Amino acid sequence: MTDIEAFLYSEINLFALAVLFLIYFNMSRRADKHLLEQKLFTALIAATAGIILLDTAMWLLDGRPGGMVTVLYYAVTAGYYLMNPVIGGIWTLYADYQVYRSGKRFRKLLTPVLLPMFFCAVLAFSSTFTHSMFFIDQNNVYHRGPYFALIAVVSFLYPIYTLLVVLAQRGRMQRHTFVPMLLFPIAPLIGGVIQIFFYGVSLIWSCAAISILAIFINIQNYQLYTDYLTGLFNRRELDHFLQQLQSGADD
Repeated sequence: MTDIEAFLYSEINLFALAVLFLIYFNMSRRADKHLLEQKLFTALIAATAGIILLDTAMWLLDGRPGGMVTVLYYAVTAGYYLMNPVIGGIWTLYADYQVYRSGKRFRKLLTPVLLPMFFCAVLAFSSTFTHSMFFIDQNNVYHRGPYFALIAVVSFLYPIYTLLVVLAQRGRMQRHTFVPMLLFPIAPLIGGVIQIFFYGVSLIWSCAAISILAIFINIQNYQLYTDYLTGLFNRRELDHFLQQLQSGADD
């Protein structure tokens, strides 16, 4: 990889990180930040930011000489592989809670969601010795291993499962929730397919950051103007409505 390519991908990742930071900063100031769905959404932001940082480190380390670079590169790459299914798992939990609003269902879903993550974690860190998922050659250049597809398949299962759940339960969801839940996986899935078939292209996590931004705009901001228990518009929305009426009367 050339320095120009590393620089360009790093710029894209820095832009995605800036978007995620602004969303996280806004979330941290909200009064309902301790609710389960807000915790899951915050975890999704943090996990995506973490994998973008790992992805950036991989671009910057690739092809650099030195024994310490090799050790660091293996550690960073193992962490990157580990985080791939984590983001999908968090998204599955968040979307499922948006659909069913059930703490009991959330707790039952937790174990099946965590098991594939544990499996991928074992594969990721064992690959530093077995080279099954990836390996770093003598020139400190990253290569996919023969069983790379396993992590990819597990990572894709989460958004595909969630997409099917959202489509199956669309009748019980309001439009402002259904549309973002439906569209969120599409951009990362497209980026992921491109990344799998066109080796050296890195788009999936910047696409995920854009999808998170879309959810924040469509769902999170909607919740600013509604009461959590009743679903009715709150005082903030009433004040906004009255101001609009006043403005119309003045005109």
